[in-house]
Amino acid sequence: MSTLERFRYQAADVRVVVLDDEPWFVLADLARVLEIKDVSRLASRLDDGVRQTHPIVDSLGRTQNPTIVSEPGMYEVVIRSDKPEAAAFRRWITSEVLPSIPGAAPGCCDRVSIPHAPPSGPSPCD
Repeated sequence: MSTLERFRYQAADVRVVVLDDEPWFVLADLARVLEIKDVSRLASRLDDGVRQTHPIVDSLGRTQNPTIVSEPGMYEVVIRSDKPEAAAFRRWITSEVLPSIPGAAPGCCDRVSIPHAPPSGPSPCD
């Protein structure tokens, strides 16, 4: 099941599709905010695992199939951008958008404590 969330960043809508509690961002919306004109080229530079198409019903009732990108894909798009706006946009996404989506993690990963055991036997350098 999926839901569509709409967020407003300055004068632009940013649509987020929530699939299985994971946020997927409409790539065209990210490109608009970051002033990237060639969305097809941008999509082609992303791995298949972080992008896909997904049906969304527009305001006129028509079904569109925009490219959406996962949270890691969104970060890849924003980090690649050399526009000054990219840093402010990333802060907005991480401080306002992601925390408001149920199930979306507040950070990229959980910390895991790995116990450290001293090596047994002779050192490979001996």
